[in-house]
Amino acid sequence: MNPINKHIPLYKFEHEKLVLLNRNEIEILKGLYKVLNKKKFGEKIYRGEKYVELLNIQTGSNIKKYSEIREYQHSYFSSQLFIIGEKSKHFLKEKKEEIKKRSYLKNINDCSSKTFEYIFNKINEIHTKPIKDLNIDITYINNYIKREKKFYDFFRDRNNNIQKFKNISKINFSNKLAIRDYYLYYLHTLGKDGISENSFLKSTSFDYKKSKKFSNGIILYGWVKKPTSSYGISSRSFLKCIEKCKRLDLPIYTKDIFPHEKEISLKGGFFPHYIIGYENTIENYFVINNHIVNESKEIVKEFPDLIIKYGLPIDQSEFDQKVKKTKYRKYFIRTPEGKYIEKYCIE
Repeated sequence: MNPINKHIPLYKFEHEKLVLLNRNEIEILKGLYKVLNKKKFGEKIYRGEKYVELLNIQTGSNIKKYSEIREYQHSYFSSQLFIIGEKSKHFLKEKKEEIKKRSYLKNINDCSSKTFEYIFNKINEIHTKPIKDLNIDITYINNYIKREKKFYDFFRDRNNNIQKFKNISKINFSNKLAIRDYYLYYLHTLGKDGISENSFLKSTSFDYKKSKKFSNGIILYGWVKKPTSSYGISSRSFLKCIEKCKRLDLPIYTKDIFPHEKEISLKGGFFPHYIIGYENTIENYFVINNHIVNESKEIVKEFPDLIIKYGLPIDQSEFDQKVKKTKYRKYFIRTPEGKYIEKYCIE
């Protein structure tokens, strides 16, 4: 989906006011989508959200309903989102003292035996629970069990298999991290039955219509750069991980439990460098990421392929001050080598 093709007003925020994009700015936006449509350097993704909830998170507010939001608050929300991006629940919900007390998933890179033990136990709990007690449509569960029978049975047998699973922590870091994320993705897609509050992953979809189902006021538009497996996890990126698991005689699953959702879960969150803008579905208009049409607009216009390949140029010199005004407890940095480093907003 392309916001231009939706024939809704296209805006930017300027001096806390909504201003319609001019013809040149619309052409810049078209240029980005022209590159994205080729799927050479990246693919379009979307995320449906609750507008009021996301605004409160980004601005540190406690607004109860949409009608209470003033235009300057919409503008402030927009400026925060396009500098900070959207983080996973792990960075929003988890308290430092609670993380210190536990022995698993202590940070985004935790691949300890305790973490693998936690993952095994969590999947075991789901696979041994009566199907009627799960918060998932029974049709999807039955289809999944039939399709992924060996995977399902492996985690039901705790006595014989848990040690083998914990031993994953002994292999090299890059392999065990990929395998950990493969199993965490399974738990993440199960929602309330899986992991929620301590998930490092942020759900998005390659399909606009699927994201719209989860929207209550806002849909984020963006892209994930290629290879998509560098930034996210989806059934498209399973092949390499499946091969790793097979070599270690570990259980595999080949598809999501909800393949129709066309999900890709972003690791850590939605980087602002890859957000095109958002659709306000309450008032039916689109707000562009101001970094597409600000002082960098000539670069974006001349080199849209490089923008899709490397992300939008964003001055984040004030990031630390801005993130402390949000409700995030911590945030992360992704190094050029692809490593993730966590930092607390308030030590």
